Amino acid sequence: MMQTLPVPNFRRQAFIFITLIGLLLLRHLPIAAQAPACPPTLSFTTIPPYGSSDSLTGQADCIVPADYKVAVYIYVGGWWNKPTFAAPLTDIQADGSWTATIVTHPNDVNASQIAAFLLPVGYAPPLISGDPFLPQAVGDNSAATAYTARTAPGSLSFSGYTWNIKTSASLVGPGPNYFSDNVWVDTNGRLHLNIHQQDNNWHSTEIVHTAPFPLGYGRYSFALASPVAQLDPNVVLGLFTWDSSAPEHAYREIDIEVARWGNANDPTNAQYVVQPYTNSGNLRRFTTGSSATSLHRFTWCPGKALFDSYSGLTPTPNNLIDAWQNSGSDVPPADTDREVSPHLNLWLMNGSAPSDGQPVEIIIDHFAYEPLVEQLPPAADVAIQLNNGVTLSWTAVSGAASYELWHHSSNFYFTPPATACAQAANCTITTDPAANPASTDQASYLVRPVNHCGTAATQLSNRVGSFSFTLIPGTDS
Repeated sequence: MMQTLPVPNFRRQAFIFITLIGLLLLRHLPIAAQAPACPPTLSFTTIPPYGSSDSLTGQADCIVPADYKVAVYIYVGGWWNKPTFAAPLTDIQADGSWTATIVTHPNDVNASQIAAFLLPVGYAPPLISGDPFLPQAVGDNSAATAYTARTAPGSLSFSGYTWNIKTSASLVGPGPNYFSDNVWVDTNGRLHLNIHQQDNNWHSTEIVHTAPFPLGYGRYSFALASPVAQLDPNVVLGLFTWDSSAPEHAYREIDIEVARWGNANDPTNAQYVVQPYTNSGNLRRFTTGSSATSLHRFTWCPGKALFDSYSGLTPTPNNLIDAWQNSGSDVPPADTDREVSPHLNLWLMNGSAPSDGQPVEIIIDHFAYEPLVEQLPPAADVAIQLNNGVTLSWTAVSGAASYELWHHSSNFYFTPPATACAQAANCTITTDPAANPASTDQASYLVRPVNHCGTAATQLSNRVGSFSFTLIPGTDS
């Protein structure tokens, strides 16, 4: 009897064979050639200290190394490509590591900032030489970025913060100018910025905040111990924030500047600015007045920037010089992962000498930063005293810039800012904590803290008050 054997399924066997071969080949492919399943990242693994000529090293992860290169820029009075214009890109090794030469000129050891961008092969990074800004195009085309600031040995301490002193042996922005280290803090803790002649050239001065970080939303205050009304028309005093890693947000630059920009006949001598200043509505000119001292502030809020200036060093309604609010789309968002740096500088427009040929000095009494507390807690321990009027007291709330005092003469359980309360004649609000509400026979009070950006706490304080009732026996009245 003949035995019948099964006919082989050649199509199925071929499929299994090809699949096995594919799996074997995939197993032996380099790991770097397989498509990563995570977002690309770029980081520094070794940052040479200030004054060192060592190389910068880093790591790129979650990429195919052959598909990317690294563009490095350093800041020495301005931004420069590294290693060179002829070779502005650094190769990435198969394990994701990379090494860049960042010192190709003697001044490069003084770089105060370093930025790196992960760029696809084929993209040519912009070439810049001393530009004050990193090119936005390189940020737009990068898959990941890395940034660091370095502290110079010539740094100083002012108002509780550490600052780098900007120096340059060649003309750099702003201006362009030469910048020297002829800046100091006196025995009273006040900062001295100056413009002076040195080696037949005029030199400006600037300091850059380096620590502690981060700074972001909040109030920035600059108290001047020198009069600025008669500042030379070629001189600019700059008080501003800066984030070198954010070209897409105009470097998060918010400015208070005292300057006539070369026009001695300009009746105004100062300005508030949200960059870019060329966009309509981003600049307001004003006059500082002749006070020997002055206080200038801006409050950086989500979606708006609030500016105000005062004669003297204490802000009161009576000594207000000017105030302005910008709620435009150019107000930058804060980013707690980015290092926003206040800058204080005194420099010459276009590098031109002072019109009177005399050196200039500005003394800054202090700088202060108050971080924004976006969600304030309620006021606690609100208490009342009735002695020929109403006196309220409460425990100060950290992060509060002011307080609202709410008063209702009949409803003990009112909830501000309900429409019925806000519009009723017997329900009022006082925004000046020093002005206590008028005393009534029966009234209840609430206190609400308000942050620097004008946002009040959503939780209510305890209620206090004084009420008069007529009790009728046998009733619940």
